[in-house]
This record gives sequence, structure tokens and C-alpha cells, in this order.
Amino acid sequence: MDTDTVVRSTRRLALRLQSLLLLLGLGALAQSALAINVAFDGSCATQADRTAVSNAVAVATTWSSNAYNQVNNNEAAFRNNQNLAYRTWFGTFNQDRYQRVRAVLDGVRFKLNSGSTLTAYCRVNPNDPCDAAGDIAATFVNVRGDVEAWFCTAFFALPPRVGFDTQAGSVVHELTHSIGHTDDIAGGYGVAGAQNLAANRPSDAVENADNYEYYAEDLYD
Repeated sequence: MDTDTVVRSTRRLALRLQSLLLLLGLGALAQSALAINVAFDGSCATQADRTAVSNAVAVATTWSSNAYNQVNNNEAAFRNNQNLAYRTWFGTFNQDRYQRVRAVLDGVRFKLNSGSTLTAYCRVNPNDPCDAAGDIAATFVNVRGDVEAWFCTAFFALPPRVGFDTQAGSVVHELTHSIGHTDDIAGGYGVAGAQNLAANRPSDAVENADNYEYYAEDLYD
């Protein structure tokens, strides 16, 4: 049996397991059955780095799923501008902007629960894409649908999951780029910049990766 056949068979089995678990009402187990697989390049040479990346991806998986559910299930509250977190990071309600936010979060949470592979590269500074001061991470989705992710040296100095600008939040941020085609909007970088976009330029806020990161982090602070 060749490798492609094994991969297809494994994914078919996982899909059947997911369906069975959903029928049994075990949604969380169904989700984890197809969690993204983290593989490490040789540059991730230490157990500490591998653990940091694995934990960040796992938390980002939970955060993106919960952020999507929060948006998807509360349109009425958002429509009446009753949800502070949504208003803080994406501004007052507008149907088109709301649909954009939901679509971006849906894409990220789907990828992190797709059974695809995320290949991690660690501390590749000063090589691209970690060649500029302040670079934290980058992601790319290849033609197979798998993710390549670079975790620069600065990533490992971030707090894992508490507060803003966390390791887990950085994974969400980067995946909104590669999956949702968000940008780093001028004037919208950092907490104050992202909040300013939401208050004054909400059409830019829903295109800005930091706003998605901070929304996800804000829900779990």
C-alpha cells in the first residue's frame, strides 16, 4: 500500500470517527480527532521550543473555534452593539463587516481542525521570513492545504497565553493572513492601534490581523 493510500485511508477513518462522536454528542472529542498535526523541522532543536510551539497551536485551535462560535451564535447581540469585545475590536455593527469577521475566523478554526499538517521552523533568524527586527512568526498554506509556519526568536519571548500579544494569539494572527488574507494595516499595529481602527476605521479593522488576535485573546483574558 503506498503512502497516499495510507493518508487517504487514515483521513477517511478520522472523518468516520468524527461523525460517530458527533452522533454521540461528544463534540469536543470529534474536534480533536481531526486536530492539525504539528511536525518539526530540524531547526526546532530543543524540547522547550517544540513544547512552546505545540502548546501555542493547541491553544490557538481552541481560541479560534470559540471565537468563531461567539461571533456565529450572537449576531443579534452584535447587531444591537451589545457585545463589548466585538465592538472594541471590530467597531459598530455592519452586516458586511460582520460577515467578513465570521468568514476569517471560520477559515482559521477550520484549518486548525482539518487534520492537515503544520510544519514548524524555529529561530531561523536572520533568514527570511525572520529577517527584520521584531519579526515574530509567519505562515504559508501550500497547494496541499498544509501549513508551513516560521517561529522567529521573538516569538519565544512572548507570554504563552495570558494578556495580549501572546504566543497563541500570534498563531491566530498569522493564520488570518495566510487563510483569511488579512493585512497589517498602517496605524493598526498593537493594542491601541487596533482599538483606534475599530473606533474610527472599522472597515480597516476587519482586515487587520491584530484585531483578530486581540479579539481572541480578549475573550480568554
